[in-house]
Parts: sequence; C-alpha cells; structure tokens
Amino acid sequence: KWRGPGHAIDAGLGIATMTDGELAVSAVVAVNAVGDIDDGSDPARIREGASAWPLTDDPLGADLSTNTVIGVVVANAVLNAGQCLVVAQGAHDGLARAVFPPHMRSDGDGFVAAATGEVQAPVDQVRMLAVVAVETAIRSTIGSLEG
Repeated sequence: KWRGPGHAIDAGLGIATMTDGELAVSAVVAVNAVGDIDDGSDPARIREGASAWPLTDDPLGADLSTNTVIGVVVANAVLNAGQCLVVAQGAHDGLARAVFPPHMRSDGDGFVAAATGEVQAPVDQVRMLAVVAVETAIRSTIGSLEG
C-alpha cells in the first residue's frame, strides 16, 4: 500500500507457535499493514524498496486510518506484568522483520502478551521465541486470501 493502490495486498490473519523444549510461544496476528509483507526470500527487494519511496508523501490518499498490524502473544511461561511487556516489545521486532517499511505513521501497530504460568523460562528466551512467532505468523498471511 505504501507504494500506492496498485501494490496493495489483502489483509490476513496469521498464527504461529514456536517451541523450545517445554516452552511454547504462540502469536495470533491480524495483518493489514501499509508496508509490504516480506517473505524473507530476497534481501535485495528490501534494499530496492528503500529507494522506491512514492512521489507523493501520501500514497494512500486521505484514508490513513484503516491500516494496522495487531496481535497477541501467549507463552506458557511464568512471567510477571513487566516481563509480559518485554515479550510484547519483542513482538514488534518480529513485525519489523516481516513488514517493510515497518511501523509507518499510518499504521496502528500494537501487541499484547500474556503468560499461562506453566513453565519456568528466562524472559529473553520467551522474547526471542515471540520475535520468531510473530514474524512467522505475519509471513503466513502471504497469499492466504488469494483464489
């Protein structure tokens, strides 16, 4: 969408779970980003995209309010509220790995995280799995609404 209506793709819902031993981290992400969903197969595509800014500063016209990437990350780890915030922040890193350009001012990106309290795990390990779960969930939406 950021390159104009001719490049817009349909939105989708992505779900992914990453595990490490007993630890499981799942992400459910609703994707309707201004940026392109990057499947990770061609790093040159990102470099080319960075130099392909549209001629207008407003590629979507007047309606900038309908775009977002929102999601929830749930881990079976024992985490307190502050640690859940760290995991939610990691979810944004996953978004930045799967959407280019990420966090456009016309996107309303947001993530929340929750923990079920079943497995002891370092918060950084949970965050790492959250990054990959969100990235994978977003990328799983590619082509999900085609034909």
